[in-house]
Amino acid sequence: MTCDLEPATPGRLFRVGKGPDPWAFLDWAQAGEDGTFGNRWDDPKSSYRVLYACSQRVGALIETLLVAEQGFRCCLRRRGAVPR
Repeated sequence: MTCDLEPATPGRLFRVGKGPDPWAFLDWAQAGEDGTFGNRWDDPKSSYRVLYACSQRVGALIETLLVAEQGFRCCLRRRGAVPR
């Protein structure tokens, strides 16, 4: 599946993604048991995939770090290091 992106306002779009093609959708084979990829805007019915992008570089970084922080906190909670 390809996606032609047109920002609402002219300018750059920033995205944190994996090479070699950071704008490629993840393969459905990488979806979890619930049919999502574990992100907050994923389609709960698994009919479409989402690409995260932002008009500001810091926005793209923050979105990525928020996901990483949630995983990190979850891991610490399992070890009893962070209160719920």
